[in-house]
Amino acid sequence: MYQTNINKGSEHLIPDAVTVDAGLFVTSDYYYSEKSYWQIGVRTDNRHIGSQPYGSEGEDNYFPKFSKNYTAFVFSTGIYHQLTKSLSLRANLSSGYRSPTMFELLSNGIHEGTNRYEIGNSALKIENSYQTDVSLNYKTLHLELFLNPYLNYIRNFIYLQPAGETIENLPVYRYVQDNSCLYGGEAGFHFHPHPRDWLHFSGSYSSTFGQDSKHNHLPLMPSQKLNAMVRASFPGKKVLHDFSVYLQEQYSFAQNLTAAFETPTPAYNLVNVGLTFEWNLDNRKVLLNLIAENIFNETYYDHLSRYKQYGIYDPGRNLIFRLSLPF
Repeated sequence: MYQTNINKGSEHLIPDAVTVDAGLFVTSDYYYSEKSYWQIGVRTDNRHIGSQPYGSEGEDNYFPKFSKNYTAFVFSTGIYHQLTKSLSLRANLSSGYRSPTMFELLSNGIHEGTNRYEIGNSALKIENSYQTDVSLNYKTLHLELFLNPYLNYIRNFIYLQPAGETIENLPVYRYVQDNSCLYGGEAGFHFHPHPRDWLHFSGSYSSTFGQDSKHNHLPLMPSQKLNAMVRASFPGKKVLHDFSVYLQEQYSFAQNLTAAFETPTPAYNLVNVGLTFEWNLDNRKVLLNLIAENIFNETYYDHLSRYKQYGIYDPGRNLIFRLSLPF
């Protein structure tokens, strides 16, 4: 990959810069039974980032000359095994890397997309991660269950840290790095009882937690979430090919595990409802969706909202009409 950044506007977030990526990888599969196999892969990569100086030292938007190469070697291995007719297991162990981007290295300005003043760190090192994850899946004709926990240790984890200061009336965020640990998982089910195969119940729970080497909570971690849905589908006759209706509940737990200069977010509950109609007109499918989101007009912030700091709430009651005519 060869990528250039050339500034033509009056505001500069990063300097004129070039990024060049090159990588080589090898993968292999080994099947030791009809329902079990092993995978392994290795990869090496190199990234070069170079920029030209801009501005004068001491003024806003000053960018010094920068040129650096980053090289990494990673691996991945995993197994899949069908334990029983209905139960399967996946287990993976892998390493990974991520070179810092030109934004993380060289930013010094207003990021209009996030309403933040972001400051890079030219001393950032490569991120190296080591992850293990397991997936258990149980599936029968009318019931599906899954459980997916994971643990990811990241050396030199790069993230945006609120600095507790402002520039040009915008909050300052600095790119920093530290050894960190991310862990969490997802669990859920899908049930459609016999003989009422037209009726579907599904639900899931997901979570991500993060701490740095001093056991401080990492910033901008999503809250834990519960998602539940009831859906009914009915075959149509003649012109109407299919009709379905669903009721969905999305519950977000309060996020109180916050970093320095980061505010907690209270819990909230959203209820959505939707209708879907499908027609066949002249052998062409036509889809009509009628959706009402947040039907009880809940006032809430998502913890990752970029507008929370300005007191701007996430969307209230939202009505959607969508007509799809696939070609």
